[in-house]
Amino acid sequence: MNITEIGKYLTSGSTKSVCVSRKLSDRYQGFVRDLTIHENCMVSIEYNTYGYDEGGLTILMHYASQEALIESLEKYIGANLDDWDNVSRSGFYPSSPGGDVDFDSSGKCLKQDLFNKTLDIPQNWESMDVLGDYWIGIYEGKTAFWYC
Repeated sequence: MNITEIGKYLTSGSTKSVCVSRKLSDRYQGFVRDLTIHENCMVSIEYNTYGYDEGGLTILMHYASQEALIESLEKYIGANLDDWDNVSRSGFYPSSPGGDVDFDSSGKCLKQDLFNKTLDIPQNWESMDVLGDYWIGIYEGKTAFWYC
């Protein structure tokens, strides 16, 4: 990818966004992690159960500049911008996690990390928002759940 390609998606794409990384989560077995750049220097990170594209955890991070956003994602993804995948164009979706996946246990660990504020997310943002009343409740310690 490159800055020009990202800019085209942010200005003329129907969603004004571009997904630059989609992979099975290393920590939360059975969850897919998406990283999407949005207009106005914003990035979303989403964790959804494999095979679903909604209902999971979504966090929005707002950056001071496009440069700060790109630098943060390069560090988080572990690859330079030129090596990122345009998932919005390719439609890439990871192969099934296979085997016996304990979705409940993985979901509990995701919630625990959100509650403990130890979730691995890109850094150097200016502000962050957790979306959805259910997830906000966990983040703020107002929703009970069983720990992993």
